[in-house]
Amino acid sequence: RVYAFYQSGNKIFACTRSGLFLSTNSGLLWLKVAGGIPDIELTSITGIGGVIYLGTYGDGIYKSQDDGVNWSKSTPNTFSNLLVRGLSSDANN
Repeated sequence: RVYAFYQSGNKIFACTRSGLFLSTNSGLLWLKVAGGIPDIELTSITGIGGVIYLGTYGDGIYKSQDDGVNWSKSTPNTFSNLLVRGLSSDANN
């Protein structure tokens, strides 16, 4: 099941029950992305200003500052059980 897509240049990211997948050829081939993302259900994705954010089902928000190569947790440990149902970005805020 795919919950959300995000495009950055020639990269298309897909958030799924099985993690994050990436295509660089218009969706013909998909590869699973690792780089610091736990093996958890991903529910949402957005990006702004060169940063991509991932929402998870129960582990808060992760971010990448290098176009999806490496990921780090963006929410404090006090929100470790946070269920993120959606993310949105606005270049004006």
